[in-house]
Formats: sequence, structure tokens, C-alpha cells
Amino acid sequence: MRLFIFSTQPEINTIFHDHFTSKGYLCITFNKMEDFLTSLDDNSNPPLLMILDYLIYNHDIFSIYKFMKEKQCNFPCLFYNDPCLTRGTRKSHWKAQIELLQNHNNKIDFEKIDSVLQDLQTLVENKTISPSIRLMQEPLPLPKELIAPKITLSYIQNYEDDGIEAFKDRNNLSKSLFKLLQLFQENQNVKLTLQEIQKLYNDRENTNASEKSVYVMISKLKSILRTDKEAKFIIRKEGELYNFIKFSSR
Repeated sequence: MRLFIFSTQPEINTIFHDHFTSKGYLCITFNKMEDFLTSLDDNSNPPLLMILDYLIYNHDIFSIYKFMKEKQCNFPCLFYNDPCLTRGTRKSHWKAQIELLQNHNNKIDFEKIDSVLQDLQTLVENKTISPSIRLMQEPLPLPKELIAPKITLSYIQNYEDDGIEAFKDRNNLSKSLFKLLQLFQENQNVKLTLQEIQKLYNDRENTNASEKSVYVMISKLKSILRTDKEAKFIIRKEGELYNFIKFSSR
């Protein structure tokens, strides 16, 4: 099975190539956009997956998804250093992007690429490699003298009106439940699976809570919310996705 790999950093190309070659994949690397696009003309032996650098082109000018649709290429691609994640994990983000932008006729076999996605996530998030990959670095905190006092009305409404501190005090929440509630609040614009919540919670708290224990914690929070008449928010579950919803009034 073939993988196409295209990075603006030759050393990253080499790391990806060597890693997946050792796993038994045939890896074809590119360093020129012209060569890469030409390779898409050959549909007789398509790649299992294309692993691309977010910086290989300007996304306001060109769309790889539109280009591939015009070429009738129905093999998945992802950007390993996508700076705008829409899910709690890089792997789940990649799968969501492929499903939304490419899987128009439901012919992409996610089972075949699942292990590659997991391997790639582990590779790019490796603490030794990640700092050398463009767009992967965490920002440095601003110096305190550059941070203006947060006294605007919008700040007060968006953060204080959630009322999670008052909710904690009214219901005598345990530390673990309050930490979980904070996680929901911080990700209130994102719908998360139980597995994504588990990973975010464990990463944040440097713990190893099981999926079952996180599920029980969420259930406890939802149960408390149902009886708290002063709460200004709910935790809603739609299908397999959870999200934090703040009320404008109660």
C-alpha cells in the first residue's frame, strides 16, 4: 500500500518516509508542487493516503479538494500540521475532515487508514519531533506587562456569566467534577466524543482516568445540572457528541 508524503521540510519528509517504510508501506515523497499534482493524474495505482504539509500552498488561492474532485481522485488526504483543529484529537480531526470534504460517495475505507492516522498522530505529537514541525509549536505566553486588564462588558458576559464557580459552590462539587466542568466550558464551541473528552481530561490533569470513569463523571454533572434551578448552562448530548451550552438568560 502506497502513501504520498509532501512536506516543505525535507527532514520531515525523511522522518515520515522512514517511519512508514519500516511499517511496510511504500512511501513516495515529494518536494515540488508540480510533481505532486502530476502524480494525481494516475488513478491506476492510487495511494492509500496523502500526508501533506499545510504550508505547501496558500489555502485562499488553491483547494486540493476541488482539484482532486475535478480529477475524480477519491483517495483521502490530510494536513499533518493543520493549525485549525475541529476535534479534540488530531486523528479525529483528520477523519472528520476527510468525511466532510472528500467522502462524497462513501467509498473511503476508514478501517484501512485508521492505523496510519494513529501512527501519524503519535509521530507528529512526539515531544522530540513536534517542536521542529512548522505550525505545531505552542505559543509562548505574553509578558504580563502586555496583557491589558480584562474589564470589557463582553469579557464579563462571556466568562463570568457562565457561573461555573457559583455552581461549584452551590453543589459542593468535587475537584475532579469541577475540573471536568472547566474543560467543557473551555471547549464550549466544540462538540466532543467521550473518547476526546477522556483524552483532554487526562492530558490536562496528567491522570489516567478510564473511559468508564469519565462517563460516570459526566453523568454526575448532568444529574446535578437537572436539579440546579440557578444554573446558566447545560451539558447536552447529541448522538455520541457532548457540548457545553450557555443560556443567555434563565
